[in-house]
Amino acid sequence: MTIRTPSSGKSKHAAIMGHDVAGARLTAAGVLWLGVYLGLPVLVLGNLIDALLQWSLGWCVGLWCIVS
Repeated sequence: MTIRTPSSGKSKHAAIMGHDVAGARLTAAGVLWLGVYLGLPVLVLGNLIDALLQWSLGWCVGLWCIVS
């Protein structure tokens, strides 16, 4: 469903029943969930690959090698 207003191409906001509705924006909660959904799998997979390399080849390539 599209909302057509006389100035729909010129304004970022749409008028619905006399109210101005702001456009979509990224919130702090959105940034947090973006980090959870994208960052957490990357960290888990990266650590898994590092652990498999260390177990199979004996090379210490993970973050824990730098720390210890």
